[in-house]
Amino acid sequence: MRKLLTLMLLLMFFIPLVSAQDMSYYPDRDAFNHFLNSGSSYTVIPGTSKFSVSWAHYIDSKLSRFKKKGTDVTVLVGNVRENPEMKKLWHLTNLSPEKSLEPMVIVAGRYIFITGREDNIYLTEKAFSGMYRFTPREKWIEILIFLLIVIIFAYALGRSGYSGIFYLISAFLFAVWMVNSRPFPLSPDALPLFGRSVEFAYFGGLSAPSVMLVGSWFKLLSPTEEAFSILQATCILLIISFLYYLAPKRHREYGFILSGLVFASPTFRSYLTTINAYSLPILIFILTLAVALNFTFDPQRLTAFCETLLLALLTVALVYFVPWFLFLPAAFIMAFPKRYVRNYIYLLLSGIGILAVYVYSPFSLSLPVQLPADGVSALMTLFKESAIQLVLIIYLSIGFIRGGIRKTKGQIPFLVILLVIYLYITLWNPRLLPFDYILISALPVRMLSRLTPQT
Repeated sequence: MRKLLTLMLLLMFFIPLVSAQDMSYYPDRDAFNHFLNSGSSYTVIPGTSKFSVSWAHYIDSKLSRFKKKGTDVTVLVGNVRENPEMKKLWHLTNLSPEKSLEPMVIVAGRYIFITGREDNIYLTEKAFSGMYRFTPREKWIEILIFLLIVIIFAYALGRSGYSGIFYLISAFLFAVWMVNSRPFPLSPDALPLFGRSVEFAYFGGLSAPSVMLVGSWFKLLSPTEEAFSILQATCILLIISFLYYLAPKRHREYGFILSGLVFASPTFRSYLTTINAYSLPILIFILTLAVALNFTFDPQRLTAFCETLLLALLTVALVYFVPWFLFLPAAFIMAFPKRYVRNYIYLLLSGIGILAVYVYSPFSLSLPVQLPADGVSALMTLFKESAIQLVLIIYLSIGFIRGGIRKTKGQIPFLVILLVIYLYITLWNPRLLPFDYILISALPVRMLSRLTPQT
């Protein structure tokens, strides 16, 4: 099995480059805090490089929420090699010029130097990470996005029984969660993405899809943590919304049970309470499952092709972020063996897309030499926090056996195949753990609907 995984799996997760260096203050953090808490005005002077200009744009956008613009304090951004004004005033710091290449916040009288290179200046975000103040425009946009998503999904789900009412309850619980919690902080692995997205928002150009997505959002709102926090909240609301589509069409109200089972896990919630590399892949994974579990198998060629194309696009996007999901097309074809032409088209489209991903961002094939110690611990945590799901799966399986149900293909076998595969892979790569929570919660909900009498 291990040799098979070595040949078929892509180990590398989508991980941005993170500098091992940390930021520092001079003379100390208190000097910078004094500036932040004072009534002094400020002006920002960037260097000539793209990274210092875009980062100065971020700093200006951030400080403008708390301070007035003026001439009391001058904030210089960049380093002595590309910021002429910083080079001229660097003697005030009593530091070596090479220090300006390190991520630092330096206070020297009425001058503040925010320094670094292109590959590390984003670390100075930590100096502002605890400061949040949403503008009225951002608050209204957040409210409008919430209402738009809730109205669309409540209407779509409301056409099947009481699903719309249950969805509104879920949306209300989400709103209560957001109102009573602090904005989402940036995790260390999200800092490089934040820095590149700030630069994209100011200069544009071609970049990684995630950078263009976040950067475009920054263009709409502002290149700040507040805007990123709104994007994270939107992503979570979409995750809750699309979880309803993992429940059967005749029992969409079971989506309330499914979302409750998933979000009852403290570990799963921990993946969403900070801005990190998990939120978007989790959403794409749920979208992919929603499409796969709701195939209409319409005999009309155009409808069938559009469904297949959508599933292939989502599969490619999922593999781009989580290469381990190369197994998903195989699981789909094993669970839905009929309609061979559709399966061939799906394999062809997803294969071409995955090949393009490989050309765009090459990956390697490898597995750990030994079983990671945190792999077993991750599964033990999953089983402990999913005790209700496990009890339901065992109880409903007994009901299947007593009822003489021998279902070897379809949605339930599809989820079983995925769950078995990715529980095993999680032993070797614990980063797949949040996806296991979704699978282990969706399976008993699907089984429950299969045993529910139809009316």
